[in-house]
Amino acid sequence: MNATTPGTSGTIAPEVVIVGAGPTGLSAAAELRRLGVASVLVVDREREPGGVPRHCDHTGFGLQDLHRCMGGPLLRQEHDPASHR
Repeated sequence: MNATTPGTSGTIAPEVVIVGAGPTGLSAAAELRRLGVASVLVVDREREPGGVPRHCDHTGFGLQDLHRCMGGPLLRQEHDPASHR
């Protein structure tokens, strides 16, 4: 797949495209990079990553995978690949 990147003059051809920058999409992207996939593109309709949980400040997120209870905005920070560089 080739895609035009807004604001640039070129195209990109990632190995994997993930639709959705919510916790699942961001986790999948981080895991693929960890496994050695060189080029992963995450696309979303929103400007900010995090999906629905970033709008939900109630607790209950993170219990299964992170083994602690947190609100949506904090969960977003935990799963944001940019924060793990």
